[in-house]
Amino acid sequence: MYPFPSINQFRNVVSYVRHKASFMGLDEAGEPMYNPAPKYPKLSFTGTVKLHGTNAAIVYSPNGTYYQSRQRVLTPEQDNAGFMAHMEQHKDAVIALGYYLGLVNNVDDLNHTIVVYGEWCGGNIQKGVAICKLPKMFVIFGITVDGEWTNLPQHINNSVDSIYSINHFKEFHIDIDFEHPEAAQVLLQKYTEEVEACCPVAKGFEVEGIGEGIVWRCATDPSPEYWFKVKGEKHSASKVKTLAAVDVETVNQINEFVEMVVTESRLKQGLHNLVHEQLKPFAMTSMGDFIRWVHQDVLKEEADTIQASGIEYKKLGGQITLVAKCWFVEKLNENVMTK
Repeated sequence: MYPFPSINQFRNVVSYVRHKASFMGLDEAGEPMYNPAPKYPKLSFTGTVKLHGTNAAIVYSPNGTYYQSRQRVLTPEQDNAGFMAHMEQHKDAVIALGYYLGLVNNVDDLNHTIVVYGEWCGGNIQKGVAICKLPKMFVIFGITVDGEWTNLPQHINNSVDSIYSINHFKEFHIDIDFEHPEAAQVLLQKYTEEVEACCPVAKGFEVEGIGEGIVWRCATDPSPEYWFKVKGEKHSASKVKTLAAVDVETVNQINEFVEMVVTESRLKQGLHNLVHEQLKPFAMTSMGDFIRWVHQDVLKEEADTIQASGIEYKKLGGQITLVAKCWFVEKLNENVMTK
């Protein structure tokens, strides 16, 4: 299993770049040393459309070719929205893709492992975005060779077998001066709102409608530490920050904080994870698993905000549980009534 890493927020990348630029090494006692007047770099970033579907991957390894979701290896009995079934029906294209990527990276899957990450999207996989009007497709957005991230090749556009590369569609470019990263916010927000207003991937298939956001990657270093996502307001999992916030805002009241971080988008992500990753039924017996995921996701995504707000995380637990529980029961009742 080769899990796909979490994608950071802009503020996390700002912190990482600045920390890396100021770190000078360890002293004789093994303590970190920092430059008191560091020079922060200017880096170029490329943005690609963030697709609203489900994370999927093809693994080419010495042990054979197999498929996975974000958290588990797929089987015919436990697929991920039909991803494995579709790829197996197009096995010649899967084999050809692995061969092509091996040639591009000068390796072979007999002695090396190539993992092709992408979004399995379109059709009924998700709701509320323009690509739902399109047939299901696998859009590649990341590749590792023996665990090292590599650049995407330019020529993956297989409409017959529904396999594409994200860089086949419109890209965005920005230079970020990490001396003054806040200066990039206006342009980051402009591009994000542009995608939310009209998804470039759907537009590439002559379909218009809402998009989710943009994933930004450093042009000179493909490492995930430099990745960050900016979603439009309709898909943001948190209201704590403005689009592409640089700094953490202070939130004093627990109820206000929970309202900001336990959004409809985050709760929907939790339900999708429950059904498609944890493989649990949408039933009262699974409510504890759902609430646990929401807790963990808030802690993962908002750890720096929680720390800056001065709120003890254990004091948030009860309110997060209450909000998540009420939402889960409401959606479960709606689901029962529509059957």
